[in-house]
Amino acid sequence: MNEKTRLEYLSLAKCFLDTRFGGCPVNQRTIIDALKYCAPEYRPAYWRRLRRAMSLHQAEAGNLSSAERIASTVNPVTDPSASVALATKKKQKRIKSVSRKDHKKLISHLNDVEDGPCSAAVMLAFWLGCRPVEMPTIQLLGDNHVLIPSAKKTEDRGLDRTLVLNSSVYTMIEKLLPLLVHDDEGVTSDMNRIQRRLQRHVKRLWPARNHHISLYSYRHQLGSDLKASGKKSIEVATIMGHLNVNSVDVYGNRKSASRQIDIEIRDQNIGKTILGNKP
Repeated sequence: MNEKTRLEYLSLAKCFLDTRFGGCPVNQRTIIDALKYCAPEYRPAYWRRLRRAMSLHQAEAGNLSSAERIASTVNPVTDPSASVALATKKKQKRIKSVSRKDHKKLISHLNDVEDGPCSAAVMLAFWLGCRPVEMPTIQLLGDNHVLIPSAKKTEDRGLDRTLVLNSSVYTMIEKLLPLLVHDDEGVTSDMNRIQRRLQRHVKRLWPARNHHISLYSYRHQLGSDLKASGKKSIEVATIMGHLNVNSVDVYGNRKSASRQIDIEIRDQNIGKTILGNKP
């Protein structure tokens, strides 16, 4: 665990303790009870992060046995052996399109505040439509070839894909990837941190909106653009990194397309595509 992640976990733990206990002394039992009590308030992924933060907090306080017990605590919402089924907090509505106006406003803001990693992530999502977790693994192969290893690769799911970009887009990707590096040691930024920071940016830009664009909004937007280009489902699925063509149904429709994209599948068996944008 790098130092920035450690500090982020400890900050989360402090916030939880201040909010739930108001500075009062706590022990292993009260922490576990509080984690179980608040489980329905959070999405399972966030709850796991909160549990990890509290475990680290106790470990750093020298309470190793407490840290171990907290780390092994089961979320009552997702526990299949629970006698009473608890409702899982619903996911927030995911925005599936990004207008050109909003995109330009967001990029201008990120440039003004000099948030290079956030800006790079947005532009990578704009051009490639890749999952956020895949961004640090993107490989430049030369000759305008870009390899995107799948983050969800299993026997029947996920696809590594090689995109052959036009030279101007490839050059841009070359400039964007180094911006994901956040320190002098060349450590790649935590994409979860970048996504949370992006959410703070968009909320600041559009405070009156109930739902905000995210990196996944750009992924969905590219899916809409691909569909509008008239390509077959297998072609869209390949570019988006899916083995199952039915997966592309989750993306937007032709009506929400914002640009014309010219794509050809060179070899469907290995997921090699040619990706370029018309002016």
